[in-house]
Amino acid sequence: MGVSSRAILAALVDGRADPATMAALARGRLRSKLPLREQALRGLVRDHHQQFLAMPLAYIDFLEEQIATLNTTIAERLSALTPPETVAVPVAADEPAVGRAPHAEAAAPLTLDQAITLLDTIPGVDRRGAEMIVAAIGTDMSRCGTAVRLAAWAGVAPGNEESAGKRRAGKTHKGNRALRTGLVQLAHSATHTKETYLATLFRRLAARRGKQRAMIAVAHSILVSVCHMLARHEPYRELGASYFDRLRHSQSVERLTRRLEQ
Repeated sequence: MGVSSRAILAALVDGRADPATMAALARGRLRSKLPLREQALRGLVRDHHQQFLAMPLAYIDFLEEQIATLNTTIAERLSALTPPETVAVPVAADEPAVGRAPHAEAAAPLTLDQAITLLDTIPGVDRRGAEMIVAAIGTDMSRCGTAVRLAAWAGVAPGNEESAGKRRAGKTHKGNRALRTGLVQLAHSATHTKETYLATLFRRLAARRGKQRAMIAVAHSILVSVCHMLARHEPYRELGASYFDRLRHSQSVERLTRRLEQ
């Protein structure tokens, strides 16, 4: 589904099945592999092959047109719901948005477009993901109370099951299924970012607790950041991949010293 692949598939459908011609359609880093691409593109393409290739490509193009139409409609609705007088959004923040409580005196809620612009600054969250979050929780965080309650309502907070002083497996509740599913998808994108707090959080937890639990933890962290960002009208501030090392500096030094001694 990349640009180069779609161009090559279009060439096959149009009957331009020459390996050198199709290999020349490659872009970016794929240009350095032209001889290998020419070798991979050698084959026999008949009329029925072209017909079978054209059918799914046409369906994909149809879906992309529908998505573009929906995006245009969403943008028009957002602009219609935005009042003429808006609240200014600060460009930078002095403190990170992760792990902080909202101000005691909450400011006026952001407009929908402003909230989406703020949430778009979170690693792994694009405009479509920000629209999904705003559609589910709105922009007035005073209704949620705290980030803990919001995470529990969304179904990404760990359960609290304890009996006779023994803590059992804390399974998450179902919560809002649409929001929970969307947050997990955004968490998958965030884990593929480089040198970010969310990606480091996933790797640390996945090594000890498993990938599924780690993914829910990343989704929980994203939602907590969203709550504080919308409450404070502040963009996301990246903590960095070395946040945990700075948080426990002495422990990191001792652990790495033991590894060097071993």
